[in-house]
Amino acid sequence: MPLFFKNMYSKNLFVLSFTCDPETDPILEWLTSEMSLQATIEEKPHQKPIVKIYLQNKKEGGLLKKKLKHSLFHFSNFRLSSLPSNWTTRWKKGLGLLRIQEWIVCPSWISYKGKNQEKVIRLDPDMAFGTGHHPTTRMCLEWISKRALSWEKVCDIGCGSGILAIAAIKLGVQKALALDIDPEAIEIAQKNAQRNRVHKKILFSTKAIAFFKKPQKYDAAFANLTALDIQKNWKNITRLVHSPKGCLILAGIEKSQISFFEPWLKKQKKWVIQDQKEEGDWKGYLLKMTNVQ
Repeated sequence: MPLFFKNMYSKNLFVLSFTCDPETDPILEWLTSEMSLQATIEEKPHQKPIVKIYLQNKKEGGLLKKKLKHSLFHFSNFRLSSLPSNWTTRWKKGLGLLRIQEWIVCPSWISYKGKNQEKVIRLDPDMAFGTGHHPTTRMCLEWISKRALSWEKVCDIGCGSGILAIAAIKLGVQKALALDIDPEAIEIAQKNAQRNRVHKKILFSTKAIAFFKKPQKYDAAFANLTALDIQKNWKNITRLVHSPKGCLILAGIEKSQISFFEPWLKKQKKWVIQDQKEEGDWKGYLLKMTNVQ
């Protein structure tokens, strides 16, 4: 699962910057969607915009610099430097309102009231994955929007910022179980649930899904994980869903994994692929339970 910029408040972080032409290059979308990087564009009058990519260590920055200089030969002024002390304030300026169908994902530091039929999720991702900018998160949100009215209980596996569980509750789901083995992610997700006033309907836990030995009766489970993680935990994931309405939403599948993952997925008993989405280098699947005993 692509992680949202881990340890973003650490002082020992770096930024890789270079100049671009906004008239011809949708570079920000490519970096965030295709390469799963955390990036912003800084614009100043009478100057070319500066793309900034935030990284965890200098070695990682050096390797990325070489890769991008080779791939983006028409860009210039590549520079790797340590982040200034006020970098978190600048980073936040790069995240604005994000629209995903009827959803508006609103960073917690922006004041915004939804208009007409808009549904607003107030979010501070902090160190957890799930701002809505990544294609896999968008896929999940789109499917949840179409299906949630028929669900009463859902489970979000690897909940990150909590965005998917929060969305489900806002759409009328009565209960949600949000799992993440990262205690920091759970703490962040709990705060986000409180911001959206849905915390009383979501149970957060750091327990691994293997903890749930007996079949559960959730109507749907969301697993925004890698193909290998889904295969490894398949029995535990499917054990959570045991309902005539049973649905699985699987995302986080890279295109390079489709050749072995999709044939394997089609062989799984009691589940059938009902829909699938592709965006950039990522693919997701909506599965329907075919036989409930």
